[in-house]
Amino acid sequence: MRKPEDLHNEDTAEDSMEAIFSDLKRELKLVVEREREKCEFLTKLASELPLDFTMQDLFCLRDVADEEFDQDERTLSITPLINRLHKMGEIGELSTMIAFLGHDVDHLTYERLLLDYIAQRRNIRLREQLKAGVKDDEMGMEMERNDLPSHPDDVEALRAAFDITPQLAKQIEYPYGFLKTYAEMQLGSEPEEIEIINLKELVGATAHTVQLRYMADDYVITTPETLRPDRNQIILDLEEAKITSNTPMMWSIFHNLVGNAAKELSCSASGDAYRKRVNGEGLKKTNSIKIKVEQLAEQDVTLIHVSDTGQGLSADEIMNSVKIMLKKNMIDESGLKVSVRQALRGWKNNHYAIRSLRMGDVYDLAGLSRVSGFSTRERTGSDSSGLGLWGVNFLAKQMGGGIIPTNTLDQGALFTVVIPNNYFSKGDVQKAEILDLTAKIRAQIESGEIPVKLAA
Repeated sequence: MRKPEDLHNEDTAEDSMEAIFSDLKRELKLVVEREREKCEFLTKLASELPLDFTMQDLFCLRDVADEEFDQDERTLSITPLINRLHKMGEIGELSTMIAFLGHDVDHLTYERLLLDYIAQRRNIRLREQLKAGVKDDEMGMEMERNDLPSHPDDVEALRAAFDITPQLAKQIEYPYGFLKTYAEMQLGSEPEEIEIINLKELVGATAHTVQLRYMADDYVITTPETLRPDRNQIILDLEEAKITSNTPMMWSIFHNLVGNAAKELSCSASGDAYRKRVNGEGLKKTNSIKIKVEQLAEQDVTLIHVSDTGQGLSADEIMNSVKIMLKKNMIDESGLKVSVRQALRGWKNNHYAIRSLRMGDVYDLAGLSRVSGFSTRERTGSDSSGLGLWGVNFLAKQMGGGIIPTNTLDQGALFTVVIPNNYFSKGDVQKAEILDLTAKIRAQIESGEIPVKLAA
């Protein structure tokens, strides 16, 4: 097996896509091993912290881990492989996938969950404590202090992080895992890691990670039988469902849909829910994210529904984003329907060409790379990559399915993903039949022939 430094110096004159993707698979395996070891190392260090730990203690913990594992190693070996693809002019879709991988990993690193979100809760408390009669510059100086002892809530947060550590150690592998699977598919082989997935367990683990990631919004995880209308909640409406597929790809679909919903709600109307609960205040408006998984036995497919109580998809914002992308020639037309592609191309020379798009076509455009990110930044002032929804759309198609974005009448956005229960093990003829079936099912859902009922 070649060493990473050997991969950095490949002779691109004799390079090939097969050689690059083979090296990519090999390097990703090493990266995953490093991430798992780092997570375990950080957990051990954090478990030894005293109960009155300070933020400085946590920063020192992170620095020790960075020295132990060399922070730059995570992407050091992958970057030259991407550069080789660039030189061959074959980067295209993979470039967006690499950005998507970084987008997922950034939200999952243990040190980010451990440091950023405990610091988030700490700063919310300090703002409340220092509000009355304290000048802005004095409060700013106090907020910068890292030597203040921890609050009982910080200890609670740290223990919550410990509780999900085994889940997190597994989930940190998933973004790399789905890229490895993509490399295998590009090499013309079936993915190595196809297994029976318990969707109820996978969704539950993902929901807990999002709950910790958006700690300040103070989510509780409930079911339709245990609703908490007084709290922000992630509602899990899950039947016992299993699917034969690739776990990293399925995880990424759930993680991005639920994470996007939480970001939308956090940036819009939820306010500092944690602060209000600490102060004994009630929320004027509570928010909820609903995740429903159901299986259609006759069609042998799984339906994943993720909805929220936010503002929903805005056709105006989507089209404004598309305008920006068209002017910069940044629209990736692969995967678009022929009629949509023609309308977008025609719009450059004919002001009326865009009128041929129906509302569903406009909502589908939210799944283009970067498009949804523009609207989030403009509406809420919060930075967004716009890659999450693109990734969900891409992965669903790789598994023989698709996504249907829409709005509910009484609440916010709703995303339904149609995934065949067993796609990868099929032959080419059977896969083509499955693609026709899932397209038909999406049409039946849109027409109401297959009804979708969400938890109240």
